Amino acid sequence: IDGLEDLHDVVVIAATNRPDIVDTALLRPGRFDRMILTPIPDEKGRLEIFKVHTKRMPIAVEAETDKLKPKKMVAAKTVSRMSSGEPATEMELENGERAAFEKEEIKSREDLLMALTKKTEGYVGADIEAVCREAAILALREDINSRDIRKRHFEQALQKVRPSVTKDVEKAYEELQEHFTAARAKQMLDEKPGYMG
Repeated sequence: IDGLEDLHDVVVIAATNRPDIVDTALLRPGRFDRMILTPIPDEKGRLEIFKVHTKRMPIAVEAETDKLKPKKMVAAKTVSRMSSGEPATEMELENGERAAFEKEEIKSREDLLMALTKKTEGYVGADIEAVCREAAILALREDINSRDIRKRHFEQALQKVRPSVTKDVEKAYEELQEHFTAARAKQMLDEKPGYMG
C-alpha cells in the first residue's frame, strides 16, 4: 500500500467479515482510509439475489399434486382444535404452517420469489444461494427424475438454512464502524503537528 513507487489510477480494496480484529494501523490515512459498511440486503436486494440464483431453476408454480391434500385437511383440523381451546400437537402446528405457506397467492414465479423474499429477513447472499441449492436437492431427493422445483421444496429449505445475520450482529457491525471512525479521528488529532506553516 505504502510502496516506494507511486501508483496511479489504482484503488486497493480489502473486505472482511471480522472488522473487530482489524489493526487500526491499517486504517490510517494513506492506507485503508475509507470504511464502507455493507449492510444485509433489504427486501428489494433479496428479491434480486433470488432472481440471480433461480434464473436457470425449473420452478413450477401450478397447483401442487394430490399428495399434499391430506396436509391441508390436517391444517383445517388444527385450526378447529386451536379455536376450541384444545392445544394442538407439534406435528399439527408444523402442518398448519406448511398449509399457511401453501395458501399464499402464488400464481407465478415472481409471486413465489416475493413470498420467499418476505420470509428471508436477515439472510445474506450466501444464505439465499444455499436456500436455492437446498430446494433443488430436496426436489431431487423426493424424486430423482424430478423436472421441477416447487414452493414446498423452498419452504423445507428455509427450515434447514437459517439466516447468518441477526439484528444483534447487524447492530454490532454498525457500532464497530462508529468505533473505527472515532478511533481514526482521535489518532489523527493525536498526530497533528504542534505548529502550522
